[in-house]
Amino acid sequence: RLRLIIRLGIGIDHIDTHMCKKLNIKLSITPNANIIPVIELFFSQLIRAVRNIDTSTDNLFSGNFRSNLPPAGEIFNKKLLIIGVGRIGSMIAKTAKAFNMITYGYDPYLTSEQLKLRNIDIPVENYFDILQEIDIVTLHVPLTKETLGMADINFLSKLKKGAIFVNLSRGQVAPMNILLDFSTKNIISKFIIDVYDKEPYSPKESDIEKLNNYFFLTPHIGANTRESIHQRSTEAYEIINEYISGLEPHGLIDLDKGY
Repeated sequence: RLRLIIRLGIGIDHIDTHMCKKLNIKLSITPNANIIPVIELFFSQLIRAVRNIDTSTDNLFSGNFRSNLPPAGEIFNKKLLIIGVGRIGSMIAKTAKAFNMITYGYDPYLTSEQLKLRNIDIPVENYFDILQEIDIVTLHVPLTKETLGMADINFLSKLKKGAIFVNLSRGQVAPMNILLDFSTKNIISKFIIDVYDKEPYSPKESDIEKLNNYFFLTPHIGANTRESIHQRSTEAYEIINEYISGLEPHGLIDLDKGY
């Protein structure tokens, strides 16, 4: 007699959507509760990486203060490519305006006009054509047949030297073994990762040197804030009210598309 499943969050990798469709079970996510914490994680990690915060702090505690400290960078005026300009991607574009960043946006489900309305300066039809110009590329996509493994060697090889790669969406779109292998090519300066193709992720001892040199990792904490947990619960309650009132609950997943 199950009729509705509510996922407190947005990822549905662990839910059998085929069985939901077969048994006519509606599946909703809480799409509005995770936006702000992911945006804050994105910019906090980006600034942490670009400003060499970790190295600077280590220097201070080791008694070196500013000795042999490499100059940091800035995100001001940098070119930011957002792949997937949904709720989170569009808000990242909006926030990026505060840093005068130039926002490029790719989303196959949106027109150029719609992308511009979502704070995108330059809509992109084929991101492979402009990867060599981009300073920072960030993925905000659902896990589908099209996005599975999208950040492969071909994708990474087209990025400009010194670019920053960010994945806070789904781990399977950018498998860690590919990122680790590619990191030794000294093309991408920093990888900012919060999601993994196999979780919980536990670094191998043989990978520690690569991780220390290139990676800024967090253990899938994008939506792990007190405020978000409260908002997810509140939004789930709203979805239940909509359903029992005979309305179509918001956040419904298209079980054929998987998002």
